[in-house]
Amino acid sequence: MQANRTNQILVLLRHAASRARSSTLNRQVFHMRINGLQRLGIVMSAAWLIVASWAYFHELNNHPSELAAYLPNAGYEWIQDLDATNKAHKDAIQQGTDFSERFVFLKPTFNIYRFLKFILTPIVASWLGVYLVVWIFRWVRRGFET
Repeated sequence: MQANRTNQILVLLRHAASRARSSTLNRQVFHMRINGLQRLGIVMSAAWLIVASWAYFHELNNHPSELAAYLPNAGYEWIQDLDATNKAHKDAIQQGTDFSERFVFLKPTFNIYRFLKFILTPIVASWLGVYLVVWIFRWVRRGFET
C-alpha cells in the first residue's frame, strides 16, 4: 500500500514538472537572454570585486603602502594604535625630545559597512549610469523616428 502511494506521488510530481517545463511563461522567466555588453559588464563587475577587495585588504594590512594615494581613507575606521603611541612616547622621553602628550598614532581597521560601500558603490553607479545613457540615447532616437 505504501509503495503504491509513493508511485502515485512520483507520477504526479513528474506530470507537474513536465507541465512546468512546457509552460511558455516559465520559459520567458527562466530563460533570460543577456547581450554581449551586459556580459562584459558582469565580467568587469566581478573583476572590480576581486581587485578592489585585494587592494582594500592589502592597504589595511600594509598601511601606509603605495596604494594609500589611490584608496579613499573613508573606507577604513581609524582607531588609536596604543602600542605605537606608547612606544613613541617612551622613546621621546628617553631621547629628551619634546613630544606632545596629545599626539597619537592611528591605524586603519576593518569596517564592514565602509568596505561594502567602497566595493559596491562603483558597481551600482556604473550600471545605473550605463543604463541611463542607453535609455537617453534610445529616447532621443525615438524622437527623430516620428
